[in-house]
Amino acid sequence: MEFVWIAGGQFEMGCGPWTSKCDEDESPVHPVKLSDFWLGKYEVTQEQWQKVMGSNPSAHTDCPTCPVEQVSWEDAQNFIEKLNSQAKVRFRLPTEAEWEYACRSGGQEERYSGGHAPKGLGWTKTNSQEQSHPVGQKSANGLGLFDMTGNVWEWVEDWYAPFSPVAQTNPLIAKGESDRVSRGGSWYSTEADSRCGTRNAGSTTFSDPDHGFRLTREP
Repeated sequence: MEFVWIAGGQFEMGCGPWTSKCDEDESPVHPVKLSDFWLGKYEVTQEQWQKVMGSNPSAHTDCPTCPVEQVSWEDAQNFIEKLNSQAKVRFRLPTEAEWEYACRSGGQEERYSGGHAPKGLGWTKTNSQEQSHPVGQKSANGLGLFDMTGNVWEWVEDWYAPFSPVAQTNPLIAKGESDRVSRGGSWYSTEADSRCGTRNAGSTTFSDPDHGFRLTREP
C-alpha cells in the first residue's frame, strides 16, 4: 500500500459557495483544524484484501487492482484489525474531517477531488459503464490522491450525525444511533452525488458492490 503525507491545517468543512446543490446534512460550514496524517494514495484493492483476509467479497471480480467492494464498515474494521496484527505500524479509517480535507486537496474550494470537472477525476455513472475500475486511472488531486471522486464509496470512522457549527480540532463523531458515514460517491452515483461534500449513511453491517474504503496510517 502507498500512502501520502498530508500536512494538516485549517479549512471550512461542509458545502460552501464554491459548490452547488448542497444537501441539508452538509451544513453548516464550520472551521476545522487538523493535524498531519498519512492517507492511502488509492482505495484498498481486491488484491490487498485477498492477501490479508484470504478471500475476496467483491461483486466485480477478476480485477485485482480494482477497489475491494461489497464490504461493510464492520468488514473494514475486521480487515484493519487483522492488518494491524501483522504490521509494525497501525492503520485505521480516516475521520470524516480528514477525508474531506484530503479530498479537497488540503481544504481547497473544490467541488470534486481535484477541481470542478468530474469526468477526468473519477468514475461515476456518466462514464463507468456501471462497474468499478482499477485504481489510479483518473487524474490525481492536488495532493496526489486518486479516486476520491467516484469508483467506490469510502467508509470513514465517524458515526453519521449533524455537523456542529462550532470550530473543532481533529473532530470525530464517536457516538451515534445506527449509521456510519461513507464519502466520495461511486461508479453508480451521479456526478452531483460524487461531490467532495456529499455525505452518505449506512448501518455498520451494510455492504454493496459500490462500497469500499481507503486507510490512514498512524504517524
